[in-house]
Amino acid sequence: MSVQIIKLPKLCLVVLIGGSGAGKSSFARKHFAATEIVSSDTCRGWVSDDENSQEASRDAFEILQYLVAIRLRRGLLTVVDATNTRPEDRKLYIELARKYHCLAVAIVFDLPIELSLARNKLRNDRQFGEHIVRNQVLAMRRGLRSLEREGFRYVHVLKSVEQVDAIAIERTKLYNDLAHLNGPFDLIGDVHGCALELDLLLERLGYDVSNSECGHPEGRKAVFVGDFWLNKASTHNPDLDLSSLPANWQLQSGLIKKYVQSYQRHCWPVKNVDDLRLAPFHLLASEGKVHSDQTHLWHMATLAELADQTHIATRLIEVDLANEASVVLATQWWLDMTAAGGEGMVVKPLDFLRTDEKGRAPQPAVKCRGAEYLRIIYGPEYSLPVNLTRLRQRSVAGKRSLAFREFALGLEALHRFVEKRPLREVHECVFGVLALESEAVDPRL
Repeated sequence: MSVQIIKLPKLCLVVLIGGSGAGKSSFARKHFAATEIVSSDTCRGWVSDDENSQEASRDAFEILQYLVAIRLRRGLLTVVDATNTRPEDRKLYIELARKYHCLAVAIVFDLPIELSLARNKLRNDRQFGEHIVRNQVLAMRRGLRSLEREGFRYVHVLKSVEQVDAIAIERTKLYNDLAHLNGPFDLIGDVHGCALELDLLLERLGYDVSNSECGHPEGRKAVFVGDFWLNKASTHNPDLDLSSLPANWQLQSGLIKKYVQSYQRHCWPVKNVDDLRLAPFHLLASEGKVHSDQTHLWHMATLAELADQTHIATRLIEVDLANEASVVLATQWWLDMTAAGGEGMVVKPLDFLRTDEKGRAPQPAVKCRGAEYLRIIYGPEYSLPVNLTRLRQRSVAGKRSLAFREFALGLEALHRFVEKRPLREVHECVFGVLALESEAVDPRL
């Protein structure tokens, strides 16, 4: 098998996951320095003189967690060598990684269970019952699909001995790791988007502000330690001349300008309820009736009749997916709308409730937002290639399932309400939706 490279940030928390006998410790010793590995077995030995003493596990893990926290606080890559097969075993490590601002990486040893059993039988110092190893492996496999939702930024699953042996570790720099830069440095506080004042400051410090490189004859470098662009100055001056800034600053500030402009399109002064503007696209219910038997065109037409100064008629377009010209027209409609500052569109099937011959229903609705509006959600740099690649790899299966369940509960709540059933029965559905919202699903998807 050819070499497979696992790229790890130079600063990260690596959590090894797998049952006893899966090969975690051997892997750790092969790829990491002894000082980088924090092992549960070693900690057991420290507190009991016996690395296999299970009664010492509680004290051992207190030491392990303390050492992990100390290393991360000091900015050191750390490897946790323990079984870590249950979500509750891993939760504290995720919390520590977040507390000390480093990425969490899971390396999972999902090898055949028979291999682990055979290896444990050969170990004179550790004779686990087979049921313990089997339970560890089963617990690990149950949680495989939820590792990213738990908070692991990268997950690597190894399925065979050959794959484990073919792994090579490559340590990569984080994008904000600028330790290679040498001083001297000029530390600059809050700039607040004031380009002219920045020019004057840099010029007084000896920088050449006449070109995009903005270099210094003595090789000095400017370091900004406060707010740079997101402020009143940049908000009210969308046409700031940024040509005097270094090239990488121009790129960053250009992205943030787009972010600010996008955000402003969706803001206006509001003093009271008369200043609110709503653009509804679904008539929830009326006296004694839930209108789920009507098409979405009916809902939109009815709402248009009810439009007033506060309730705005929502723009819409009907699309025949079997007609290429209709699809092209709808695509251009969306492009024109988002280019003019519109948030985007919601795509829905014509029928409010629709199932195919197998009883399967399409997703109730899909948001299709424009690029500029997405900057508000994902940040000004979301459209950079590296970020788009990462976003496209996100799984939406969990979010789609959540949408179906919340839609069904919402519809049931409406039916119970118009049928004048006890309020507690309506609240059952509402609380069900709130409970679903507590699930660990990225709300931005």
